[in-house]
Amino acid sequence: MLGRRWIAMLVVALVLTISISTAAWGDPVIYIDPPISMMIPPVLECWVHVTINDEVVGLTGFDLEIDYDETLLEVLDVDEGPLPGSNGDETFFFWTQVGIPSDGILIQGAVLGASVDGPGVLASLNFGAVTPIVGGNSPVEFVWVDLRDIENTAITVTPEGGVIIVPISPVESASWTRVKALYR
Repeated sequence: MLGRRWIAMLVVALVLTISISTAAWGDPVIYIDPPISMMIPPVLECWVHVTINDEVVGLTGFDLEIDYDETLLEVLDVDEGPLPGSNGDETFFFWTQVGIPSDGILIQGAVLGASVDGPGVLASLNFGAVTPIVGGNSPVEFVWVDLRDIENTAITVTPEGGVIIVPISPVESASWTRVKALYR
């Protein structure tokens, strides 16, 4: 009987150790919002937001690298989110594409001379479908996440990516005469 208790306690301790080491409890999550996005024809573009879901105190800067499938998506625009400028101070915001051909985005931002507290949106990304449109699912994942406070100390966050669904290309436009000729 005593042996079973020890085995049960050992199993519980092992499970807790694995759980604590794989995900830090209580850390804010930085994620792609919405986690699943779909491009709707005929526009075939969508916006996703890099969002922090929980309280982050004293955020002054961030470096993010986000990866996506370059055979399905292209970056049309990246805008600064409302969180960095939420206290009215000046901000710095820069983004560029990474790789040739581009398969990622590097985003850098800072609140100049001050800090802000989350939650909120750090950046908004506008993706378009690459032509010719083949359709498929593109993961949008964090390769690198570095948030800093006013003393340049790292702020720990847990990154969670998302997926953008690109539908199969709609039928090419054709004249009414050509369509009628196909079905005679």
